[in-house]
Amino acid sequence: MANENGLILRDASTAALLGVIASGGEKVSFGSDFGGEFGGDFDASYGAEDFGTEDFGVEEYFGAEIGKAPPVVQAMARKAVAMQKKAQQTVRAASATLGRERILNPNMHSTSKIEHYLFALQATTALPVWGTASQVTFSDNPKVEIRPQRLLTNVETPGLLVITNVTVTNLETNIGSGSEDASWFGPKSVGTRLDFPTIEPSMRLAVVGNWGAYVAPSYIPTVQYPLCIGVIGPAKMAGK
Repeated sequence: MANENGLILRDASTAALLGVIASGGEKVSFGSDFGGEFGGDFDASYGAEDFGTEDFGVEEYFGAEIGKAPPVVQAMARKAVAMQKKAQQTVRAASATLGRERILNPNMHSTSKIEHYLFALQATTALPVWGTASQVTFSDNPKVEIRPQRLLTNVETPGLLVITNVTVTNLETNIGSGSEDASWFGPKSVGTRLDFPTIEPSMRLAVVGNWGAYVAPSYIPTVQYPLCIGVIGPAKMAGK
């Protein structure tokens, strides 16, 4: 049966590159020097299981220690350690470079290009007017798949707009029977993360609500309010 000791004696260069020989000449387990350098992209699956010693024909060296090897083999091992260090430096540099490049291109090497995008809905009824109660409806189909994680409105005043229904095609997103105040999702809202169903381009998102007759300070009655409603969440990049 072969082991790492035989590999060291048989092929010190391979042993060092596989992590069997550490920088100080001592043995280490297979794959221990490689793993976390890519932040999880490479792990133990690239260790001893993939590079066993059975194919090296080293059974006759079973149990041998590197300190008992001939001087020429020890010299080769030291050279291999130097090669290992250089290889590790190359790996670390590549890892650091990849990490920085992913700041500009988070989807690097991925066949699916997904980022957070805004999906603004269109008003399908007349925009509300200050001082006049009315029902408002906003709806639209996204151009790409999106999974909304937050509902957005530009309503700051509580009680001004009460949302009665939010649907994705025929699917209700409110699991209760009550209504929602649009100010919960307004400019000053916090902690309102949601998980809508994934919406495909063939599906329609609709928001329905009741606008009250209240007139907020500094606003003029009978003047139309530019109400905006939308969602934000991870979506496929257009054209991808």
